[in-house]
Amino acid sequence: MSDHDEIIGLIHEYASLLDAGELDGVAALFAHAHILRILTARWLGLEPAAGRLFAMDTATIGTLGYEHETRVITRWNLSVSESPG
Repeated sequence: MSDHDEIIGLIHEYASLLDAGELDGVAALFAHAHILRILTARWLGLEPAAGRLFAMDTATIGTLGYEHETRVITRWNLSVSESPG
């Protein structure tokens, strides 16, 4: 198994916890932008390769959540100075 396969496997494992509702409440994840983009694609029900569509700069914040019962991106690519609170 390559490092790439191992990393993708870990992302799928974490996404599965989200899908199953195992992480009820608020969770914070700090990772490389490539990993966060893949996780975001999974959150939205997209294939992992769709993560390439989400531009993310260094040291920025993204928030995933719900609008009613639909998974959405609530904030994306915000610098710390733009972040609320």
